[in-house]
Amino acid sequence: MHERRLRSGIAWLALVAVACLGLYGCGTVSKGVAADGKSAQQLVFPDPSDAMVKGGTFPNIENLRAVAPGMTKLQLYTMFGPPHFHEGVWRVHEWDYLFNFRVRNGEHPFVTCEYKVLFDHQDIAQSFYWKPASCAELIEESPRQVAAAPVSPTSPRVQRFEFSTDALFGFDAARLTPVGRHQLDSMLRRIRRHGAVDVMQVVGYTDRIGTFRYNLDLSRKRAQSVRAYLVREGIPGSVIHAQGWGERDPLVTCTDTDHALLVRCLAPNRRVEVMAEVTQQQGPP
Repeated sequence: MHERRLRSGIAWLALVAVACLGLYGCGTVSKGVAADGKSAQQLVFPDPSDAMVKGGTFPNIENLRAVAPGMTKLQLYTMFGPPHFHEGVWRVHEWDYLFNFRVRNGEHPFVTCEYKVLFDHQDIAQSFYWKPASCAELIEESPRQVAAAPVSPTSPRVQRFEFSTDALFGFDAARLTPVGRHQLDSMLRRIRRHGAVDVMQVVGYTDRIGTFRYNLDLSRKRAQSVRAYLVREGIPGSVIHAQGWGERDPLVTCTDTDHALLVRCLAPNRRVEVMAEVTQQQGPP
């Protein structure tokens, strides 16, 4: 079965390549793609309405997580199928896909993202891009799954903190308030009593009001704002990982139809979670 699929893939690529040679417009859409495939003078994403696969596809997220520099075109084809636009296959240095991701929002059941792959002159994939850029976070593992991993007795101590974004930030803003800075200062004092930070994860969340993409972007900006403040207060930036998860992983669900009541009910979902692995200080012998 695998060999048959592989032969089909090779045949499909050959057919498209032959067809492309006779079609005007086959080639890259970005400007100045580097020979090593690691950059471009100007990245250009095609219009989603021009996709040959109308509406895009729902990819296997585990396959997306496995994508890495060094993969061949045939390997990518077996994972996601042919590129979704008209740039061609052979003698081109980029492929574009239109991917959909399911989200937990009744008004917006899924979000659509564009995914671009740049190849070097040997047709080896070297760099990958999303539009909007925040779509990259849709394929990351849930921080709740990471936090659920058991901690052995020899592991650094894990400390977890949760803050309401209603206190950390102003309405619809990503700038820390004085109250927010005070809360983070208090957290740092508690952490430092136990030792040095080895790894710190900052995750921002919103409620479900608004569009999925807007909420994802706002949560990312808030997480980055917290990270920037912690760096200014002496935590090495190299150990802090910040990401936004938008409206995913809600703590509460609400059915209120009155807007004010709905906003109040969803307050627990608007939060920033901080998890720190701290090397415990050695006590006196």
